[in-house]
Amino acid sequence: IKSRTVVKPDAAFALFVWREGAWKPVGRIERGEQAHVFDGLAVDGLYWLVEDGSERLERIFTIEAGKQVFW
Repeated sequence: IKSRTVVKPDAAFALFVWREGAWKPVGRIERGEQAHVFDGLAVDGLYWLVEDGSERLERIFTIEAGKQVFW
């Protein structure tokens, strides 16, 4: 599936998926990108979009009916 993510300007992010008992990187959003489309995400995935340099307190989410559902 595709997930379109809008992020704050001048910030970089890493997207992770929970797989085999650990967070695995699946993509990045670089500084200056205001929106990004991640292709090929698993419907049953548990995802975490983390801003570079953050305290890593961002909420995890799933994708249901093409929308992000935060937990």
